Amino acid sequence: MSATIERVRGIMAGQHNMHVLATVDGEGKPHCRWMGALVEDPTTPWTFYLACGKASRKMTQIAANPNAQLVFTDQTTWDVATVSGTAAAETGQAARQWLFDAVPAMKTYYRGPTDPALGVIKFRATGLEVLAMKESHEPVRLDLP
Repeated sequence: MSATIERVRGIMAGQHNMHVLATVDGEGKPHCRWMGALVEDPTTPWTFYLACGKASRKMTQIAANPNAQLVFTDQTTWDVATVSGTAAAETGQAARQWLFDAVPAMKTYYRGPTDPALGVIKFRATGLEVLAMKESHEPVRLDLP
């Protein structure tokens, strides 16, 4: 495994997957928001599922423009991991169940994995970037296959 992959995974784990989801709307304007429910597909590395309201603005933005990023920041070291990729609405039951099993707090917002208000975003990573402020102001990038 490359050092960049290990660094990104370490930053993600250290933040308990709390991240900022960045999307782009149909007019090309960026939008960022804090997110917490994130689960990696157990069979496909670097594919993640995120929970959100099915009628949320982020779902509309992703439908208009699939380009997105996940940003994780270690506030102790100020290392920043950015995961770039594409996002789409996911309708499969397996991802909904993975999210419910992995993120107990979802029970606060949704009745269960079949709740019609639950939206699921499938995010497929295409690239990674690490910016370690104490080491250099130059980010290290890695394209994923």
